[in-house]
Amino acid sequence: MRLTSEDVRTLACPVCRGGLRFEGDLSRGQRLENGFLDCVRCGRVWPLRHGLAALLDEKTVRGPDRWLQPIYDFIAPTHDLGVLLALPLMQFPDPGASRRRYMEPIDLKGLRARREGPPVRVLEVGIGSGGNLPLIERDLPSALEVEIWGLDLSPRMLRECERRLKWYARRPVRLLLGDAHRLPFPDDSFDRVFNVGGINGYRDPATALAEMARVARPGTPIVVVDEHLDPNRLNLPHHYLAFWGLTWFDPYPEPPIKHLPKGASHVEVRRVSRFYYCLTFRMPGATHDDQQGGSTMPKGDGNLDSEGLKAIRGAYDNRQMTQVLRSGFEDPYPATTAWLDALGKAFDSELADEGDVGRTRFSPQDRERCIIAILTGRGGGLTLAIHIYMAIALGVEVEEIKQILCLTGLYTGVDNFAAGLRTLQTTVELLEYLAQKRTLRPMQVVATLLEKFGD
Repeated sequence: MRLTSEDVRTLACPVCRGGLRFEGDLSRGQRLENGFLDCVRCGRVWPLRHGLAALLDEKTVRGPDRWLQPIYDFIAPTHDLGVLLALPLMQFPDPGASRRRYMEPIDLKGLRARREGPPVRVLEVGIGSGGNLPLIERDLPSALEVEIWGLDLSPRMLRECERRLKWYARRPVRLLLGDAHRLPFPDDSFDRVFNVGGINGYRDPATALAEMARVARPGTPIVVVDEHLDPNRLNLPHHYLAFWGLTWFDPYPEPPIKHLPKGASHVEVRRVSRFYYCLTFRMPGATHDDQQGGSTMPKGDGNLDSEGLKAIRGAYDNRQMTQVLRSGFEDPYPATTAWLDALGKAFDSELADEGDVGRTRFSPQDRERCIIAILTGRGGGLTLAIHIYMAIALGVEVEEIKQILCLTGLYTGVDNFAAGLRTLQTTVELLEYLAQKRTLRPMQVVATLLEKFGD
C-alpha cells in the first residue's frame, strides 16, 4: 500500500531522525503519488519511486548487503515458491513448517487497543515478498485496528509484496524501501518488531538489533529468526549440504546473542525447525544511548542542585523560546499557533512587546492537564522534554513534575507513565550537564533536546 500524507508523521529521516515533509502529488485518499520526502532538520531528500518511499542511501549499503541486494532482486519472483516447496524437502524429515512456529513469541494475539495515544503498530524488518502476512492476519485480533509496516532492502521483493497485497491483504500494509541498519522511524514507534531470515546476512548485526530495539516500544517482544543448524539432531550429509547452500555467505551462522543491545532482557532462543532458530528479547525502559553502549554525555543522579537550577532559570529567555518553537519546529514539533498559545497560558502569561515578562503561575492541576495533553500527543518524547525544561525554568520543581507524571499514569496508563519518567530523568541529566557547561540559552538547550529526543 502506498503511504498517505498522515503516514509521513510516523517516519523519520534515517540519517538524523528529523521529521519528514512530503512535496509532490497526492492521489485519491491522500496517498503519496509522485514527489519526494525532505528532512526538516538536515535537508536530505528521499525520493518516491512509483509511489514507494525510498528512505535509503545507496552509498551506505556495504558489505554483504551490497551483493545480497541484487541476489534477492533476482530471486524475488520465485522466492515464496522455493520456501514453500524446497525448504521442507531440504529439512526432511523435520515435521511442520517453521513459519508457524515463530509467530507465537511475537504474540500478536496479545495486542490491545490504547485508550489514548498513537495507534497500535507492527513492523517487519525485511518483509521480503510478504510471506508472513497471512500469519500476521491470522494472529491479529480481528476487531483491533493495527498499522502494519514492512521494510526491505530489495525493490523487487517489495514489488512482489505489493502484488500479494492486491489479492490477499484485508488490512493496509505500509511498505518502505530502507536499510535495517538505519530504520526511518522515531524511537518507541512500534508495539511489535520482528525480522525473519535476514540478520545473518547483515553487515553489522549489532547495529541492526540496536535499531530494532530503538524503534520498539519499551517492553515489547523483539523477535529475530534465521538459519542455524540444530546441533541436537542427527544431521545427515544432505542436511549439511542443503544448509551450506542456504548459508554460503556466512561460514558460522548462529543466534546473534553476543550482538544484543546492552540491557537486553527476557532473552530466549528456541528451535523452530532443523535449520532455523527464533531469538526473542525485550528492552524494558531502554533508551537509544543504552542500546548503543553508553551516552556521550555524563549521566547525573536525576536531581538538580540549587546552583544548577539558578543557572537554568537565569539563562532562560521566554521570548527566545517562543521564537525557537515558532520558527524551527513546524513539522517535527506540533508548533501551531493554537498549541503554543495553550501552552503559554499553562506556563506563563502572554508576552509583552517590551519590558519585563510578567508571569501568572497556574495551579498544579492546570500544569497536570497541560503535561497530560503533551504526553498524549504525537512525538511526545521531544515535546515533553522541551516542556519539562520550560517548567523547570519557570519555577516548577523536579519533584513536583515527578508527582504530576505519577498522576498522569492514572490517566494515560503505565506505558505513558514510564515513558514520561524516563524522559524526565534524561532531560534533567542533560540539564545538569548543560548547567556545568553554562550553555543554557533556550536555543542551545532545545538543540540538545532535539539531538536526544528528536523524531
